[in-house]
Amino acid sequence: MKKGDQAISAGELTAAVRYYTNAVEADPKSPLPYNKRATAYMQRKENEKALRDLNKALETDNTFLSARTNRIRLQRSMCKYTGAQADVETLLEMKPGQKTALAEQESIAKGKASMDTANSMLQSDIPINKQPKVNQDAVLRLVDSVLNVSPECVEARLIQVNMKFASNDFGGVISETGRILKAEPGNMQALLMRGRAYLHLNDNELALRHFREALKFDPEHTAIKKEYRRLKDLEKKSSKAKEAAERGVWADAVEHYNAALEVFPELELPNLQFHKALCSAYLKLRKPTEAVAACSKFLASAPSDVDTLKARAEAYILADDWRGAMGDAQEARQHAQQDRSVLELLQRIERGEKTASRKDYYKVLGVDKLSANAAQIKKAYKQLALKWHPDKNQANIEEAENMFREVAEAYGVLGDEDQRGRYDRGEDMNDPQGGGGGGGHPFGQGGHPFGGGGGQRFHFNFQ
Repeated sequence: MKKGDQAISAGELTAAVRYYTNAVEADPKSPLPYNKRATAYMQRKENEKALRDLNKALETDNTFLSARTNRIRLQRSMCKYTGAQADVETLLEMKPGQKTALAEQESIAKGKASMDTANSMLQSDIPINKQPKVNQDAVLRLVDSVLNVSPECVEARLIQVNMKFASNDFGGVISETGRILKAEPGNMQALLMRGRAYLHLNDNELALRHFREALKFDPEHTAIKKEYRRLKDLEKKSSKAKEAAERGVWADAVEHYNAALEVFPELELPNLQFHKALCSAYLKLRKPTEAVAACSKFLASAPSDVDTLKARAEAYILADDWRGAMGDAQEARQHAQQDRSVLELLQRIERGEKTASRKDYYKVLGVDKLSANAAQIKKAYKQLALKWHPDKNQANIEEAENMFREVAEAYGVLGDEDQRGRYDRGEDMNDPQGGGGGGGHPFGQGGHPFGGGGGQRFHFNFQ
């Protein structure tokens, strides 16, 4: 066995395992190669394999002291305290007062007491993240005590994992579960928690990989199947939302983004992207209240995101909240001083504040600023133009002529998509650089909708 011992001493553990495997196959009834291979496995942190070899060594020779001592140490390290204590008692029967056995007995008692107390504290109905901080700290101190005695204790490390997860330390969860999975590749709880941590870090690909790996070990594992199906559902809804946004079907995009948010409502970081997308989609749908809410949810975690600050400013403008718009534009300016679009936004808001008292063309036509479409604006204009046509209001012709012109002026702006956009953004409609005059009328080329345009006379024309 000298060659194998040299390989272990040199840290060539793969070579050592290979050497002792050949020795086991050559003499399967000898306990020594099992014990030696177990030593190599323990150094590689492959504890379950090491334990199987030590069990086999003691099956072949129950009096093999080295294998018995190794199994005590390994089981104590893995917090398998019942088995370790049984081995200590056997060893003390064989060698009363043996110092190693007595020292291990003391360590086992200490580790078991700490683990039992920690488990007792965790057996309440209160979730870990809802327990008083003092209790959480006490549990963690107990777990540290266990790990001082039993550094390979998966049970204690899983308690740490749950604590880190509850405190949103997802990087810590990944680190701890990585250590567990090195010792136990098929540990379902570690695979589940590691996958959940990747979900919270917005790495769906790695989350899926861990859930799939777990399902290879146990295809019917309830919790992992549930997470896997939820994640596939999230990807489906997210894909539909992005496709709808790319096609400009904003109502569908909103529906799918909101549906995606409902799949994993507990995911803070991943769901931020959906709030940001909803911010833009609601703005496209001319729903400023919803847009502001979605933008605000994103900005709560990313307060310096210039694009979202600009989008919320646009939503405020749509809602005639010039103060809110100015606040966001100024904040965006602080983070992007060289961004020309931010400067233009600020200038537009300043002009809009000055013209806030201008005529409300939506009120003139009696339509809703946010929901009225082109057809509704056209219909309202036609009805009002007919109502106020001077030929029908000879008794109050001066008022009718003023109202008729005001209605026509309102439609000249709101009836043209580009002009309406400029008006909604608070731009100066008399600015020649802003792009031409009002839009055309709905019933023919130029003039008024019901007849000739010259002079002060108005005539009906129903052709």
